[in-house]
Amino acid sequence: MRDLGPEQLGAHPAAPAPGAAAGPPPYVPRDVDPELDALLVDGGLVVVEGDSASGKTRTAAEAARRTLPDRTLVQPRDAADLRAWATTDPAPTDTVVWLDDLERFLVPGGLDQDLLTRLVPAGRTDVLLLATLRSRARLTLTAAGSQAEAELARRAADVLGPATTVTLRRAFSAAELDRAETLRTDPRIADALDRSEDDALPERLCAGRSTAARWHRGFDSDDVTALTGAAIVAAAVDVKRAGCTTPVSRKVLAELYGHYLDNAPIGPAAFDAGLAWATQPVRGTGGCLLTRPDDTFEAFDYLVDGAEAPVPESVWEVLLRHLAPTDLPLVGLAAHRAKQEDIGRRILVRWADSSADPAVWSLVGAMLFRGGTDVSPPRRASEAIPWLVRAVEAGNADAAGHLVQLYRETGDVDSMELWARRGAHAGNAETMVALGRRLIERGERGEADRWLRKVIEGNRLEVELLPLTDGLPLEVPAGSARPGVVAGDFLEFSCPRSDAMILLGMLLNRPGRHDEAEHWLRRAANTGLMDALLVYGHFANDRKGRVALGEWCELAHRLGRSDAVEELGVRLRKTDTFSAQLLFLSAADAGRLRAVGYLGQMSEQRGAFDEAEAYYLEAEGEYPEVSRFLARVRAARAQNPWPPIRFRLPQ
Repeated sequence: MRDLGPEQLGAHPAAPAPGAAAGPPPYVPRDVDPELDALLVDGGLVVVEGDSASGKTRTAAEAARRTLPDRTLVQPRDAADLRAWATTDPAPTDTVVWLDDLERFLVPGGLDQDLLTRLVPAGRTDVLLLATLRSRARLTLTAAGSQAEAELARRAADVLGPATTVTLRRAFSAAELDRAETLRTDPRIADALDRSEDDALPERLCAGRSTAARWHRGFDSDDVTALTGAAIVAAAVDVKRAGCTTPVSRKVLAELYGHYLDNAPIGPAAFDAGLAWATQPVRGTGGCLLTRPDDTFEAFDYLVDGAEAPVPESVWEVLLRHLAPTDLPLVGLAAHRAKQEDIGRRILVRWADSSADPAVWSLVGAMLFRGGTDVSPPRRASEAIPWLVRAVEAGNADAAGHLVQLYRETGDVDSMELWARRGAHAGNAETMVALGRRLIERGERGEADRWLRKVIEGNRLEVELLPLTDGLPLEVPAGSARPGVVAGDFLEFSCPRSDAMILLGMLLNRPGRHDEAEHWLRRAANTGLMDALLVYGHFANDRKGRVALGEWCELAHRLGRSDAVEELGVRLRKTDTFSAQLLFLSAADAGRLRAVGYLGQMSEQRGAFDEAEAYYLEAEGEYPEVSRFLARVRAARAQNPWPPIRFRLPQ
């Protein structure tokens, strides 16, 4: 490590300045350095995350050189190179594996949970995977806006979840600025201190804003070469935004750039001149377009992070013809997110055709069925089934789970049971749960009991609840085997074991086995999942009455699920008004104004108009519908001013 400079590891070169020494400018220590140093010594996967031009690569490189100077460095070119090196025998030791731009390696066939475990098994500290990752790239990898995206997002989350992440801000802190002042004798540091915007010194050092300004000026220029060069840069930026992690070839750029021009001349000479403009250094550092081996190019990621307009349809069409196999999954996912459904589906099929991996066939089948809001369900099913069946026949039990979901949603119960049995006998927990549920429906309690207990005994409890926050994308957590479900205030990720506990408790809820049923239902409820809490709440209310319901409320509040208390009240309000009122009062005490509104409705229904009005006024801030209820209750009170008769037992 000690002999490698930061630029050899991928750091953007600094803009030169008169009087500056050769090589990179002196390193300005960052606030995260002590934490990062300690983490590197412990080994494992360490990720330095931040925006483009925040100093991620330089910070990570300097930390490795400080703490592990004598370690051997391995710098794989791409995901396939990483896997080829990592699977050789014997397993590597005393090594730093350098993964700059980690998103390039988090593709199917690259770094996954199994490969990570092989490289850095528990208890080993002599192998370090040191990675950098742009914050926007993390969201692209792990955020799932639909069920079609969830599987790819889960695979990325399974790697990133166990990793230790250190976040780097683009803007320097006051302490970092003070440390930079001590290095002002370097003209490049002095220039960054004096002229950086928003204290973003790394951005100034690598000429980030100057490079972006040159690109934008190119589009406004009367100079044909600048205009052509800006179009070439735009094409490279959109190729990267479309999910390509590999550099783009000259041929693809030449095919694309004309789509960004209106009247400028197009031809080999114009393209060559524009390409020279695009790769020309800005302030002596890298250009808008960075040159890569084998006559390929890559857009400066600072420009990629700043682009917002939709990727043009022409880009997707060209990529479909030229994509490397390693780029197919992420480009297919990006096309799906961009609502380019037809192209996305064609890319997925091409990916499956190019692969001999049953896991890929299973994933493609699942995405073909889940994706495509504009594609009819019968077409989605017909395109997905051959790949899923092929995967099952090749020994992939997960594909059986996808087939079970497919046939459940299309209403083919017999086929669903067939594949549930096939998957269950192959050891797939999802299909065991599905088979158990189907057996309960058919009254075959004994066999259902055996399958559900097998799931509980053989699988970990992997449940996660993510609070719903307006405007923020949700990331799929590590270990999640299924898409998230919005339930109340949370996005819930359940698991086969949690489902099996609920079903087993319901199965045992019969005379002579109520205590055992309560055991499993309470264990399920302790996961905090909405369905588990509601099933246990119904059980407590039906079997043990008001005292047990009060204890259930305490459990729900302790788990942070006042939304479940309110929801159970909603479900009981027409059949058990006394219990519903108890639940709404408990939820109202936790600050849930919608529950206060329901209390107003119940008071209004029994003629307690003053009480109803008080509840409605309290709820009005977050429950706008009650303004209509207020008008109604005031009119009713005017017609019937007498208070409701309250019957009391004789003393």
